[in-house]
Amino acid sequence: MVRNPSNTYSLAPAALTSNRAVAARYGLNVADIEDVIETVLGGKVATSVWEGEKRFGIVVRLNEGQRALDELPNILVTTSNGVYLPLSQVAHFRTIGGSMNISRENGGRVIAIGVFIRDRDMGSVVADNQPCHGRDASVRLTLPPLAAAYFVPEE
Repeated sequence: MVRNPSNTYSLAPAALTSNRAVAARYGLNVADIEDVIETVLGGKVATSVWEGEKRFGIVVRLNEGQRALDELPNILVTTSNGVYLPLSQVAHFRTIGGSMNISRENGGRVIAIGVFIRDRDMGSVVADNQPCHGRDASVRLTLPPLAAAYFVPEE
């Protein structure tokens, strides 16, 4: 059994494709559409409040339940003419495969795989999964260019 050792949950990344021709008919450009998405998902500072000598930004964004991918197409965008239209009329939303979190180590991407061991001793599993230096070439791992694999025992 393989698990994600970082204990993070999986969430499929989403892709947004703007329909430039339709957006242009409404006087919108891609930056306008991306600005709405950035604001509703990540939030944007709308104004500031001073409390004594401290300044605090007031951030605007949607509530957590409204930030779901299936809700985004219904978010309204204001056109240059003051018309409100749903994002679904000027953009296409879809989920794509991939990792939600990209870990990095020494400037490179890293993925960790944890393994549950059943009916074997730890030593034999470690020996079977360490890089094959000088052992049977048929059990070597073939990696794409610039990729590397190494064994790090859990402490």
